Amino acid sequence: MSDQRLALFDVRTMKLIAVTVLVAPAGYPGSQEARNVAIAREGVIISFERLARPTTLLRVRGQGIIEAPVTWHGRYGRPIHRQQRSLGVERVQVSLKIAS
Repeated sequence: MSDQRLALFDVRTMKLIAVTVLVAPAGYPGSQEARNVAIAREGVIISFERLARPTTLLRVRGQGIIEAPVTWHGRYGRPIHRQQRSLGVERVQVSLKIAS
């Protein structure tokens, strides 16, 4: 998994067989993240928990105070304004490109 995408590879050939976006990008860091990713039925069904990232308040020159998403390593001692919250478990079906 990288950023908001999940890449699946054939274990024997190490060739890329599918890429799917789990969480749409919404700036950096994104306002959502995927956790507890599970792959079932030979990689056809992906299930994951979608979460809204916690936010902090930032003072931005010329814009006043804004609410911005943060990651656990990007807080730099800032207090959390809104806690992380679960948006539910989702399942997606992916098309595999398996070469013979």
